[in-house]
Amino acid sequence: MPKTEIEIKPEDMSPTEMTEHQIQYWRKEFRKYYANAMVTYKECGGHNKAYWNEKACEKWKNKIIEFGGEVPSDKEACAWGFFNGDGSY
Repeated sequence: MPKTEIEIKPEDMSPTEMTEHQIQYWRKEFRKYYANAMVTYKECGGHNKAYWNEKACEKWKNKIIEFGGEVPSDKEACAWGFFNGDGSY
């Protein structure tokens, strides 16, 4: 049975299934998610939270690359990411 629109998450989609406008939008979103996960990873106090945000960084980094975007440096990501923001664990 095919997934309904509600069940489909953007991170489950491939850029080949999207318009150029959608690809550009998700590149920005994935960069934001990466930055938020990076800040949370670097600033959190718990080992478990750090572990899962490190994994989130890897996930969003791979999505940025898949969508043809440029992965921000740690310094750049930490400058504009938010602790516990969207995309973090």
